Amino acid sequence: MLAVFFVAARAMLTWSFELVFPEQLEHVSHRTYTPIVAVVVTGAFEEISMIPTVMVGVGYHRRCDAYAKGWPKLSVGY
Repeated sequence: MLAVFFVAARAMLTWSFELVFPEQLEHVSHRTYTPIVAVVVTGAFEEISMIPTVMVGVGYHRRCDAYAKGWPKLSVGY
């Protein structure tokens, strides 16, 4: 999962050089040589895309509890 994160950030950087994405994603830190804006945008997109996954998981665990009485309630964070 972490590898996908960095690949996506580097892809956004490359696409911004080719003018497929906005030029603001081209900014690379001179201190760390990291595409800061692309990493932040990728992280925000991945966090937002996790919301449906978590919501589906919560519904699944509630259905499991309905079928198997006596199981402890499962939380979202485990």
